[in-house]
Amino acid sequence: MKVKELLAPIAIAILLLSCSSGPSDEQLRQEAVHQANTIYADYFDGLNEFNPLLSTFMGMSDYNDQFIPEITAENRAKRQQFEQQFLSRINAIDPQLLTGQHRLTYDIFIRDRQVALEGY
Repeated sequence: MKVKELLAPIAIAILLLSCSSGPSDEQLRQEAVHQANTIYADYFDGLNEFNPLLSTFMGMSDYNDQFIPEITAENRAKRQQFEQQFLSRINAIDPQLLTGQHRLTYDIFIRDRQVALEGY
């Protein structure tokens, strides 16, 4: 009898441990894609603040009353910090979780941030 009484709790413990193995590879990939897409959208929104003329060209009227000259040292420093912030954010994502078009977009985004930072 004692063996049977011990087997039930052990079986339950093994079952619970096997169920809580963490997120699947597909869940990790989906989360990485979601994080990357959020970064791209945040970058686009922030870029519009730095370049209101581009925003107007794209049909967005939110920035029509603004003009930020890039030639001042203060604005160049802000833009450099902006580019560095997004490079750091995107580098936090494991590129091995991205495939196909998502990986290509990731690689291009990183390259563009690096090229932008080389200009400062």
